[in-house]
Amino acid sequence: MAGRSATAGEPAGVLSTESIAVEADLCDYGDLHVTSGTHKEGLYFKVGSSLARGFISATEAVRKRSKFLRTPWWAKNGHVNTLVGHMLRGTRGHPGEGYDRMLLRTDDGGTLSIDVTKAAGVGEKGVGGATEEPFVLMIAGLGGSSADPYTQAMTSACARRGWKSAVICMRGTGQGPVTSGRLFSARRGSTDDVRFVMRELKTKGVIEEDQPIFGIGWSLGGCIMSNTVLEQDELDPPLRIEAAAALGAPYDLHESSELLKPFPNKIYSSRMAQGLVNILKPVAHVFDGVHKNYLGEENSFEFNGDKCYECKSILEFDEALTAPFFGFKSAKDYYDFSSPGRRFSESSPSVPTILVSALDDPVVGNVGIPFEAARKNENVVVVATDSGGHLGWCQSTHLGCGFAKNTQETSWTEDLVMDFFHQALQQRQAKTGDAASSKAEAVASFPV
Repeated sequence: MAGRSATAGEPAGVLSTESIAVEADLCDYGDLHVTSGTHKEGLYFKVGSSLARGFISATEAVRKRSKFLRTPWWAKNGHVNTLVGHMLRGTRGHPGEGYDRMLLRTDDGGTLSIDVTKAAGVGEKGVGGATEEPFVLMIAGLGGSSADPYTQAMTSACARRGWKSAVICMRGTGQGPVTSGRLFSARRGSTDDVRFVMRELKTKGVIEEDQPIFGIGWSLGGCIMSNTVLEQDELDPPLRIEAAAALGAPYDLHESSELLKPFPNKIYSSRMAQGLVNILKPVAHVFDGVHKNYLGEENSFEFNGDKCYECKSILEFDEALTAPFFGFKSAKDYYDFSSPGRRFSESSPSVPTILVSALDDPVVGNVGIPFEAARKNENVVVVATDSGGHLGWCQSTHLGCGFAKNTQETSWTEDLVMDFFHQALQQRQAKTGDAASSKAEAVASFPV
């Protein structure tokens, strides 16, 4: 890099060892490293991060621009990419591997439906799934479940790696029973449910005692997953997500809500609100007699079914039900508390985390994506694409996020997440090996 000056005390034209190391780092990061500015297509990460270096070195799709997401000309519009991706998932949606359903009764009397992926030989010790391999937990988008083709495609991608997986159907989704007066939110309550699921699956032996847990979320599920890994650094729970991925997630929920107000974006909001109403209506009776909010405050909540059923937007539904039940004065207060973007920092999350966002996403937008935090945190990689819409990422009419003409073929998004998780796993195994070696050396040197 021409133009870099020598440090004090060095002859002119001679670069310091530190400068040479920095330049070597920059040269190692391929064609897609965004070194300045934000909201540009490419990768954002901390220079010097061993995680980022290993991921980029091993993954041609993020090292060479020619191998990056190739969006066809007809899909270089956020609305088109969103709609076409949705339609193609309807006709060429991935069939997945099939599931075994578990029903977990929560402490408040609620029920969580967990769909554990069926895959012959996967997850068995010594057969493509030893306990050092991860167990991958997934959360679909708003109102979604294990039936969504993008979750099914990702479970198959995990199975090909020999990794066992499961999809958490948030309360009221996946046609699971609703047995308490509570649904889900972007943070409060939902992150507790994720931690509860981890404990229960570990207790029941579905997740092995020493098996690492990785997490993936799409859209609102990506928001919940991001909040889960961020809260780990505040709460220090006994079980942790050890690597995470969020795809098409909102990072500033208020700005996302504003984006959905004008036409044509309001159509998305209307359809999603109707989806929430459809979830609520058959189970509304569970809110009968509920006068406490999630925080346990007496006479702080009053369910108004008619008001909920009349909602024409996500904002209206959150004002009517989500915000008051989960202890917020307004939807704006709920959005401020639940938005993960501003809470990404130099030190949090402290586990490998990849965030994949399309800059033309017409549903969640691109405000709040933690570009600068990724440049300071060695555990975070942000991958931004110019095109992709909301969970579209169409590569052709034959392949995209959650759909494929040939179901043996993985899409760019699935390969990206799997390769990142592989690097996170290698890093974890290296640290575990170093710790074991240090312990053995300490024991060997202890005087007898």
